[in-house]
Amino acid sequence: MKHILLLILICCSIIAVNIAGFAKQSFAGNIDPDGDNSLYAFGENIGWVNFDPSIGPGVTVTDSAVTGLAWGENAGWIKLDPTNGGVTNDGSGNLSGYAWGENIGWISFSCENTISCATVDYGVTIDPATGVFEGDAWAENVGWIRFKSTGAATFGVKTSWGGGQSSDTDGDGLTDALESGYCTDSNDADTDDDGILDGVEDANQNGLVDAGETDPCDIDSENDGLQDGTELGYSLADIGTDTDTGVFLPDLDPTSTTSAIDNDSDNDGLLDGQEDTNYNGRVDSGEHDPNVKAPTYGASGKWKFVAYNAWTDCPESIPDSWTGMFTFTQTGNSISGTDSYGVTHSGTVILDTYTITTDYPESGGTTTETHTLTLESNTSGTGTSSWDWTDGVFSCSGGHEVLFTKQNNAMPWIPLLLLND
Repeated sequence: MKHILLLILICCSIIAVNIAGFAKQSFAGNIDPDGDNSLYAFGENIGWVNFDPSIGPGVTVTDSAVTGLAWGENAGWIKLDPTNGGVTNDGSGNLSGYAWGENIGWISFSCENTISCATVDYGVTIDPATGVFEGDAWAENVGWIRFKSTGAATFGVKTSWGGGQSSDTDGDGLTDALESGYCTDSNDADTDDDGILDGVEDANQNGLVDAGETDPCDIDSENDGLQDGTELGYSLADIGTDTDTGVFLPDLDPTSTTSAIDNDSDNDGLLDGQEDTNYNGRVDSGEHDPNVKAPTYGASGKWKFVAYNAWTDCPESIPDSWTGMFTFTQTGNSISGTDSYGVTHSGTVILDTYTITTDYPESGGTTTETHTLTLESNTSGTGTSSWDWTDGVFSCSGGHEVLFTKQNNAMPWIPLLLLND
């Protein structure tokens, strides 16, 4: 009994090893591209042969070969590219060479393999226009395997390959056949020199500029003044050899990007290229950030502040109100200001809200002032003025609500009353 069990285990091991050589993790080939079961050939003595089985690598047709594994319901695995054989494609769909069936031996795909065409003319071809297999193969031990029905029963094998259509000379992700009827160049991976491969711009590789795609033939797809690659953060380190560096403008700040399909990324009414005026992808001095809505009003000039409704948690009381002056200079989305004591404040602008801060030593510690102001017109606005003081051990804070109005330059300077002074 032990000997019988041992024999069974040995046999099972041998079978498992053999199957392992054929049955592998499933990968997609290019058979049955339409999903309509165009994946079966029929053997006169072995029944159905599946060229897109649910396990194994499937079968892939290229310009030069047919590779992978087919599965015969009564024949087991059939390898199209065995070590000592292989099915070849002449690029026009004329197949030749041999496949190997683990249980049925060699399968010839052309009578020219044995120079027997004068006696029996047979072979398998693929129509380059449709990808449909035609004809018969000859299996030395099981006879004919037909690839397309000629009778009442409908069956056949079809591939997405079609006469040179899988070639991609420039390696941009678009086939030469597609590019031959498209605006792109099959010998230039970046036709418009914006830094982005043509096949990345035409993401679904269908030869059309669809929603969500940039145009591989237009360096500035949405006409905002910025190159597509610059907007998407492409630097010199990201481009290929086909991109002309004399044309391409690299992004000098790839950490920030804008939309290459929306010419006004922040919807502030200004084109991205009107905000990034030197078109380099970086927010430089004097520029607006194209990702931040530009302010409606300008804050540059002299402003009178009226503070009221004081609050504080410090032990010392503060005036319930104060009046003071600031002189602001706004450059794009940046702002700075100087008060009557010569203390400089600086900050940022988001839409019409200005946040400016400063730190200065006071009463043995450090005070941080923050003014958050919203312009409601070119000459007035409201906001808050707050401060935090600490000496590293003790801390307290306070603030006011603020009204502010723009002053004529001829107005006299009114000193700013500093809190806790």
